[in-house]
Amino acid sequence: MTVRYTELHLANSIEGLNAVARRVRNVSKNMKFDRMCRDLEVLYKNGQDNLIDQEMAYVYLLRFLIAYKRYSALENDKNFMEIRFRNQLQKTEKQMEQLTKDLTRRYSEVKVIGKDYGKPQKEITAIPSSKKKFPDDHISCDELYSALNDPNNNILLVDARPEADFKQSRMKIGKVINVPEDIIESGLSAHRIGEALPSEYQPIWNVRDTFDIIVLLDWRSTYDNMMATKLEKLLSSLVDWDTNKTYSQKAVILNGGYLEWGQKYPSLCINPIVVINKTYNDLDELLNLDDIQYPSEENKIPIITFKETTSEELEPPEDLETREELIRKNKELSMQSEIVLNELIAQEAKWRELQNEKDLEQRKELEKKMANLDEKLDILTNEKKKTQEQFEFYARFDPQKENLEANQIKEIADIDESENQKILIRRTMAEERLDALAKARALKPKGPGDSNVFITPSPSADSGLPFREGKVEKPVINRSNKPSSILQRSRFFDGSITFNPDGGGLIGLKNIRNTCYMNTVVQCMRNVPKLAALFCTGSYSKYVRRKPDAIIMETAFLFRSLWSNVHKFFNPVGFYEKVCSIEPNYRMGNHEDCMEFFLFLLNNLSEDCAYDIQKPDVMSPAQQAWFNQLGGKTSIFTELFYHQLRITQVCHNCKKTTYKFEIESTFMLPVPEHDFRVEDLMKNYLQDYIIDDYCCSKCKKPVTNSKSVCVAPNILVIVLKRYKQVIRNNNVSVSKIDSRVSFSTNSFHFGGKTYKLNAIAMHSGSMTSGHYTAACLTNFKWYEFNDDVVRPINVDDDMVRSKACAFFYSKE
Repeated sequence: MTVRYTELHLANSIEGLNAVARRVRNVSKNMKFDRMCRDLEVLYKNGQDNLIDQEMAYVYLLRFLIAYKRYSALENDKNFMEIRFRNQLQKTEKQMEQLTKDLTRRYSEVKVIGKDYGKPQKEITAIPSSKKKFPDDHISCDELYSALNDPNNNILLVDARPEADFKQSRMKIGKVINVPEDIIESGLSAHRIGEALPSEYQPIWNVRDTFDIIVLLDWRSTYDNMMATKLEKLLSSLVDWDTNKTYSQKAVILNGGYLEWGQKYPSLCINPIVVINKTYNDLDELLNLDDIQYPSEENKIPIITFKETTSEELEPPEDLETREELIRKNKELSMQSEIVLNELIAQEAKWRELQNEKDLEQRKELEKKMANLDEKLDILTNEKKKTQEQFEFYARFDPQKENLEANQIKEIADIDESENQKILIRRTMAEERLDALAKARALKPKGPGDSNVFITPSPSADSGLPFREGKVEKPVINRSNKPSSILQRSRFFDGSITFNPDGGGLIGLKNIRNTCYMNTVVQCMRNVPKLAALFCTGSYSKYVRRKPDAIIMETAFLFRSLWSNVHKFFNPVGFYEKVCSIEPNYRMGNHEDCMEFFLFLLNNLSEDCAYDIQKPDVMSPAQQAWFNQLGGKTSIFTELFYHQLRITQVCHNCKKTTYKFEIESTFMLPVPEHDFRVEDLMKNYLQDYIIDDYCCSKCKKPVTNSKSVCVAPNILVIVLKRYKQVIRNNNVSVSKIDSRVSFSTNSFHFGGKTYKLNAIAMHSGSMTSGHYTAACLTNFKWYEFNDDVVRPINVDDDMVRSKACAFFYSKE
């Protein structure tokens, strides 16, 4: 079979193709290993995907080899790099050998035939940076305006918006052409883009290298946030895939795009109303006010079905946006917020200019506008908060997604800082306006006809109203106490926590007063994905019912801090003080049992979120038992941790059968003195057995007890009872059992469900003294959290097997 390869379009010789391939960016010495691997994987995949286009395949694969060589020089563990890409290297070397032969032959055939698409590559002479008219990779709207008005500049404006948008409104200054976004693709050469252009723009595109500078723009992108956009692909076509053109300098990006240009220079746009409509249509679509549903009197109390019929909670949806999309969304929200804030500041300034009484109606109109803008700003702020919370969720739970550069994270912080400055300016202006209103009202003459004055003949002595000269004065309102319409940040809900996009969470806890038991429970719980998601995304707040809460706010702050990048270790003094205020015995500094503390914490978290179950008219026995044993209440923590077992008792003689139900948050399992498996303990716990000290109520014969799982927990906690009673000389003592336990980390089966191990609580020492530590699966690796010290650990080690006293599993 004959393969029809893509026509040659990048060069006219192997040497020219090598020159194209070697146009790669410099490698940062601080580049992380996973970023190197990702780059190499992308280059290799692109090479394999473009084998029909032999030139493109050659360029990608040569770049793969060049990048591998450079990365290997930076990476300390060269052996690991070699092992990681051994197969790809071997295949690439063979493919490059064949591609070199094929392309050399094809280039020679082209020269014999005399086709003109393989023009000799021009020697590109770099222009010293001092001679560049545009020194940066981007240009602001103000800088572009000045440059376009300079007759010495020859500028080509390339608008990459959709063709319909371009025809509806475009710049009416300078040389402007449209490269519609639908024809821009990754790896497409500038020559191929020119072939797909509308015919009216092809002559200008063909002489694009005669311009002093090419300025690229779309609706709103900037140089810093254009990653993965069509604008970035267009820039790549002009920089990486335009071999036969000599440019004065690389194309630049118009920061803020056509939207910002239209807002600043509407007179220099054809049909500027499109820009205004675009701004407000985007805002309306973002706010979506028509779809807001307000609670009615009928649905104030949530109706929660019983656990055996509830669906999975807290599972991330499959269609979550990527972190890059979230960054872009965050910036778009910031842009909309900036528009609203700028308008608020402008309205405040207008209000201050109106000084006369005749301007009163106009002032009131401005105040209404500002109130509406405040509402929009609130909604935008809430949307931005949700986006940031989802971004934090990705940064913790999806490290295999695309990694982020430190400058991108810094950029988000810079945007927030700029926004906060404008919020402060607006708030100051608003306070000055309210003060001016208060002073004006104070100076306003009061008379009988004044609506602010109430004439009373004789107020009663116990009315509680201030009486002065026969007038009941309106109470003075301290507007400084008025809740701000601008969302205030809270360390509990959305504190300034920076999550490491490559995986954070390796943070220890300071031992305050023999609190290793507390630290161990906290580390185990916050490494359970459902709990980490609950607290790190802020969604826990919607479940809080008790006011004030007992412990959940401090727990949230502690969990979020442990998933941050801020600390090497964290001092949980706020959490400790809260615990001690609930149970003063914990202040004594005694050697406490860690799983007793777990039950204490779980109980208080559950009570903070508890609400009444709306009891249906008809309930199954299991539902009735669930309702009765939980006192008619439930909570998100009950739904996560609790299980229900049905115990069936059958008489051997009369076959009388009775049922009862058990609801618990943990499984307390006794351990043997020899080595054992967790799975065997659970099987023994659930197996049938004869009750020796209980007889049938009808015929007084022994009964058989059997257990079955009605409700499997979302989070399965197994506690090993590592102690035994020893009687010596009529004295009873308790000693610890140090037998080794075997366990599975990936597939533990219970109640028809599959569970994965997230954390292990460990204890060393005796029953009366010792030390607790935690082994946790953090970012796909196991670490030991020994108070403020964190180190890698092998969970198959005998030390772990003999110390393990509790296991935390998550249902998959």
